[in-house]
Amino acid sequence: MLATADHPLIITNWAGRDVDAWHALSDLAERHAIPVVQWRNRFMSIASDHPMNLGYEPKALLEIADVVLTVDIAVPWLPAAHTVRDDAKIIHMAPDPLYGYVPVRGHRADIALACSTPLGLRALDAALSAHTSGAGDRIESRRAVLAERREDMRAGWREALARVKHETPVHPAWLSHCIGEIKGEDAIVIKESGLMLPHVNFSRPGTMLNAGAASGLGWGLGCALGAKLAAPDRLVIATEGDGAYMFCNPIASHYVAAEQDLPILTIIFNNQRWDAVRRATLGLTPDGHAARSNRAPITYLDGIHKYEKAVEVADGHGERVTTPDELMPALDRALKAVTVERRQALVNVMCS
Repeated sequence: MLATADHPLIITNWAGRDVDAWHALSDLAERHAIPVVQWRNRFMSIASDHPMNLGYEPKALLEIADVVLTVDIAVPWLPAAHTVRDDAKIIHMAPDPLYGYVPVRGHRADIALACSTPLGLRALDAALSAHTSGAGDRIESRRAVLAERREDMRAGWREALARVKHETPVHPAWLSHCIGEIKGEDAIVIKESGLMLPHVNFSRPGTMLNAGAASGLGWGLGCALGAKLAAPDRLVIATEGDGAYMFCNPIASHYVAAEQDLPILTIIFNNQRWDAVRRATLGLTPDGHAARSNRAPITYLDGIHKYEKAVEVADGHGERVTTPDELMPALDRALKAVTVERRQALVNVMCS
């Protein structure tokens, strides 16, 4: 199916939790010119600058795809938001490709491949290679089209960033870009925030963890401390929403960081609200009391905003940023505190 497809597509969410799968997916996608979309991804599964990395939203490619390979993703699209061709063939690859732990799941499956992800990808790559001689022209033609599509996509990202880089409060895209500028290739970034992946470059496996599988917020700082324990010589950056940070039991987390000598950098995307709560409430009850209210209860956090003070009780470095001009100098000072002074730091960024 994949060898004869004109518009194949790979969608994944967390294949990259296995380092071998990162390399296997990268090789397969490059050799056979198959675009990869990492939708709502919990791990990076292919490098940001890989020529077959076609972003983080499958809608446009899914509409034209004649064969879709989903790899380690329980929900590869939303029927209410995405269109799949009626004649498209759907292949699911995962250790449990039908996701038996999900009580209700109705995604189409023409083929379900139950296998170790890296081994399955390697076997599929080898099988596809047997068809290369007859599919060479198709592959190279598709590669050229995808290169143009990818450049248009990235140009759109650059234009969007240029439009918001001077906004006050700081736009999450600009904050994401600045984090990308300071982190280096080897840093581990924890994503429990509005971090916008199109504006951050990840070139190595295991460097972005959006790994919370619990039913709510508050796992991010614990994850960051665990990452620092596992990799004490690497920079660990915990990116948190202000509501998520509150759920992380921050005083206890900062205490553990100090007591265990785990200097991590925490960056708060502070939009002064629990926006996930607000969106979910309005989405489920668009005509309810919360929607009619000018100020839905237990949603807005603008009465408390000096989170940078919390890290100071553990002798950490704390700063609050309110304008884009302040951002890079504050991040540089925080980075120095973590990497040179070996004490934890927190930058509280007031975001739109």
